Amino acid sequence: MNKTIIFKKISVCLICYFVCHSIFSQQYSISNPKQITSSKLHFQCPKWSPDGNKILITIEKKTSLYLMNLDKSNEITLISDENAAGINYNWRRDNSYTYVIKKDNILIQKINSSHTNRIKSSINILDTVVYIDKLNLKIKAKLSDDSDEWIVTKCDGAYYNPILSPNKKNVVVNEGANVMLFPIEGSNEGSIIGRGIANSWSFDNKSVLIFLDESKDGHSISNSDFSIYNIVDKKTSKLTNTLNSIEMWPYFSPDGKKIVYVEGQSGQVFICDLNYKK
Repeated sequence: MNKTIIFKKISVCLICYFVCHSIFSQQYSISNPKQITSSKLHFQCPKWSPDGNKILITIEKKTSLYLMNLDKSNEITLISDENAAGINYNWRRDNSYTYVIKKDNILIQKINSSHTNRIKSSINILDTVVYIDKLNLKIKAKLSDDSDEWIVTKCDGAYYNPILSPNKKNVVVNEGANVMLFPIEGSNEGSIIGRGIANSWSFDNKSVLIFLDESKDGHSISNSDFSIYNIVDKKTSKLTNTLNSIEMWPYFSPDGKKIVYVEGQSGQVFICDLNYKK
């Protein structure tokens, strides 16, 4: 065979290798999964506290909100079983948390201070909040004192599940099965970063955890795996690919070294190590 042809074929193969490697390289992996609950409850949606010591979590149908204390043998205590308590909850930077209950068809937002254990109603919790406009299903943002309000998703689409980055510069949202990234100041075009459900920003604002669940009958979940998208490198690493486990609701630890998630069949909570490969 002509040496020039051989050289060209080798060159093309090398170019294809490096292009594919740069796009699909496995930057991240997980290891040492450990089950940390053994309960009759079927958990969902764990959220790690900023200090790394506690986890907020709800159960199926989101009827109740619980607190898991990682300093005391993973002790779980009931916070509230009031109507809708497990639907909308989150941590604040000072390690207090907020949740919403429904009373007389009115949504009431509450704050729990980890220092005083005092619960009070509040509407001005964050300096910037994102929400769904129910009239047009666009994502909007506003300042907590209502002094400013603007549209984040200026392009057409029916959006849901907005999650604001810790530095409040970006928002991930869902449009159908697509996960999209938008700058908080608003954009006519968002970028698709994966398929599934966006669930957690890393505390350094660089990565997003996404899980993709599947159903064979359209009702029960038959499989789920999760992946991580790095918004700086614009690369995705699939973190789980198991046949006998259904990994859902992944959430970063504050230091970015671990992930808490729920195994869907058992409903139990697991923590694993997150490894980064440069």
